[in-house]
Amino acid sequence: MNTKENWINEVESSLNGLQPAEVNPYLYAKIINRLNSVKSDYAPAKLIWATLASMVILLFLNIVAANNTQPQPANTAELQQLATQYQLTNTNFINYN
Repeated sequence: MNTKENWINEVESSLNGLQPAEVNPYLYAKIINRLNSVKSDYAPAKLIWATLASMVILLFLNIVAANNTQPQPANTAELQQLATQYQLTNTNFINYN
């Protein structure tokens, strides 16, 4: 147990005598200057309008496709045949139109 305590003490005291790192006194001013000197880049107006137009067209096509999709009416004869084939006695779940 003594060797373990010695190892712990050595690890704890290993940072003794180290000096803190020296900071450049003008570091903050350099960072602020570099942040202020960065030029903002914007996307070209043609790209923005093309993207907007493609999104509007896509939305229009989705609306048209959703409106043209109609559910198929249930064929009651096929549903009754299927129910008898699988010996289903409770056919309350079948929607007869």
